[in-house]
Amino acid sequence: MNKEFLDLYNKWHNLIIFSAHGGADPEAKDDYKKLREWALENKDEFKSSAIELLEEGPNDIVMLLNEIFDFKIEGWMPIDVICNIWLNIYKDTINVDYYKDYKEYHEYMKEHYIPWNPFKEDDPNITLEEFKQGKRNNVNKI
Repeated sequence: MNKEFLDLYNKWHNLIIFSAHGGADPEAKDDYKKLREWALENKDEFKSSAIELLEEGPNDIVMLLNEIFDFKIEGWMPIDVICNIWLNIYKDTINVDYYKDYKEYHEYMKEHYIPWNPFKEDDPNITLEEFKQGKRNNVNKI
């Protein structure tokens, strides 16, 4: 992944991730503009770096991909569906669900999440990677 892209992306994303206003924060808008300018000047590098992020899971970077490459979506669509469309286009596949494990993991965690205090203990919940390996939460910790 391109380091300059990652730096610009992280700066923007860190401002919007926990913001109640999302991208409405003036500082986030400035960082988005910088990221957008870089993406316009480096389209191929931007596209491949953004796709790397999408391969990790659904990501807001898809908004900028849609904007830069003039990809129009009619109506509302969940972000994971839009991200999956991009992966299918980029990888030249049809109807492959690249987020199958991601969705199954989140469904599993709805029923099996173990509440925890980050100030007193390490997270007892499995990660997505552990879920893919067949591991499950330790029910004895509930």
